[in-house]
Amino acid sequence: MIFVLPLIGSLFVYLVFFHYTALKTWKTGLLCLCLGILLYPAAVMHQEYNAEIIYRYLVFLLFAVIALIDLYCMIIPDMLVLITLLLTFPFTAVSPWERAASLAVILTASWIVEKWRKGCFGWGDVKLCRVCALSFGFSFLSYFRYSLVLGGLFACIALWSGHVKKQTRIPFAPWISMTILLLFL
Repeated sequence: MIFVLPLIGSLFVYLVFFHYTALKTWKTGLLCLCLGILLYPAAVMHQEYNAEIIYRYLVFLLFAVIALIDLYCMIIPDMLVLITLLLTFPFTAVSPWERAASLAVILTASWIVEKWRKGCFGWGDVKLCRVCALSFGFSFLSYFRYSLVLGGLFACIALWSGHVKKQTRIPFAPWISMTILLLFL
């Protein structure tokens, strides 16, 4: 069973990627295999093999898939955001008040950013942040600030080096996924 789960996870990632034409290459297959195998130790850290490990592994894989699709295709599919909500919301022990308050923080922040700087964040990123805030509460918000700093630093370095222009869209889902990885570790 210890070797079956990473292979099933790799197959899951490949099947999701196969939907996107830009990702139908042998490199994607190799990436899926590596992703499925490399994320497994992060899920197993400090725990015995049980349902919690399988849950963590599925969440890691889901966020890795979202990050890579955003990285390659510059889109966060609504179906994957919905699956994220269905996979994370019922299984987290967060009070309803904390969920509502953290969602209100994200809603307010996204409204302010949209009014202040139109098009700064894509709506897929905003929807994914809302789902994460609703599912994980204040713990997501506490780690999310690191994602904002690292994502902003990455954007500044990319602008400074000349690899992107000021109007170039930069994917933010990898940084949100890093938040979830930090949250679970």
